[in-house]
Amino acid sequence: MIRTIVPCVVGMGSALAFFSADAPAAHAQPLPTGFVRTNLITGGPISATAMVRRPDGSILIAMKEGPVRVYRNGALLTTPFYTFPSVVTSGEAGVIGITIDPNYAINGYVYARVSRPTGGGIMRLTGAADVATTNSETQIFDIPDSGGFHRGGAVHFASDGTLYFTVGDNFSSSNAPLLTNLLGKIMRINADGSIPIDNPFYSVATGDNRAIWARGLRNPFTFAFQPGTSRLHINNVGDAWEEINVGIPGADYGWPSTEGTFDPVAHPTFTQPLYTYPTPGGHAITGGAFYNPVSPRFPAFYRGAYFFGDVVSGKLRTVDPATGVATDFGTGFTSVVDLDVTPDGRLLVLMRAATTIASVDYTLGACCTAGSCTTTTSAACASDFRGVGSSCSPATCCMANFDHDDSISVLDIFAYLSAWFAGQPAAEFNGVPGLSIDDIFAFLAAWFAGCA
Repeated sequence: MIRTIVPCVVGMGSALAFFSADAPAAHAQPLPTGFVRTNLITGGPISATAMVRRPDGSILIAMKEGPVRVYRNGALLTTPFYTFPSVVTSGEAGVIGITIDPNYAINGYVYARVSRPTGGGIMRLTGAADVATTNSETQIFDIPDSGGFHRGGAVHFASDGTLYFTVGDNFSSSNAPLLTNLLGKIMRINADGSIPIDNPFYSVATGDNRAIWARGLRNPFTFAFQPGTSRLHINNVGDAWEEINVGIPGADYGWPSTEGTFDPVAHPTFTQPLYTYPTPGGHAITGGAFYNPVSPRFPAFYRGAYFFGDVVSGKLRTVDPATGVATDFGTGFTSVVDLDVTPDGRLLVLMRAATTIASVDYTLGACCTAGSCTTTTSAACASDFRGVGSSCSPATCCMANFDHDDSISVLDIFAYLSAWFAGQPAAEFNGVPGLSIDDIFAFLAAWFAGCA
């Protein structure tokens, strides 16, 4: 979960009041102190829509016009994994979603959302190598699609092995609440394309509409499951408000009757969004991913956070699933469309512009030498480097334990700020010469992370 800094420091005196007043300046930076961005690839066609990592670390990238490209070992391979024929590309249609089977290592199945007037929808390929098996394309669920806007597109597997996908309202808002079409909905099917009988509308809808899992959405561009749980966040591109909705079977999220936060008395059957922000000024919520990697690298207060991007503003933000409180994280991510978190704890950002994949990593930590520790980046440490929250030897040599007593407490914050205002060398905390507000943010990151 994200732990917010401001409530913990309010009322601690003039030093922290100064810090609080200056805190917004940090959000103007491309990334918070200690984080670095590396572009893995850039310069490809301007049409990427979605990506999925394979177990070997390679990445499949869906391209709007039909190809599925492969990123491997630092390069975008020339030969596509597969090129879907007869793709409708008008408006927001195209190849607009991709995922792999939970048993991919055994069956090599890749699933994609493909726009076609007929014979499109959810398609399955087979291919464990860098080129799909010949003639393996199979339609498992039909979504007749003549193009247009508000197509949705994301496809992901849940922990129970069922496949979820989204369809927008196709620029006709009246579709969203109806159980007689697939538009403006979240769908749930089995991996073979059949419809689970425990779907919430199975007994009241007919035919393929029994796949409807939730409704009342304008353009659910993407969504993400939290690893190890059944929690689902839906990124719904709005008309006046962008929304993050918590996935609930049978939910109606209110479009077109309402959007954003609404009066529950006036709309007692609708489900409130977890977080919303205004669309005017140019916004469209896109990629999303939970930070729950096997081996976390980011400071502890990011663990469990939901990262999301905005294709118009180029911003990355996080939201706390427990509170719905959002925090700025990064800027300069032009036309972001998809996010992912690697098992080793890096955040991957797919951007449509020039098919760029950026990797966001955290490098600030403790450089341990002969029982003493300094805060710097891993590249600048010539000795034993450990992540934020780690300690050297003895145990009291920990970045967060600034007063060197037996615990991590608010007294460490007072001690650090006293040193910072006095200009003491010990307050140099972010590995960059010269004291600045960034040193305070770096210290607080270590303080929240604690000591190992």
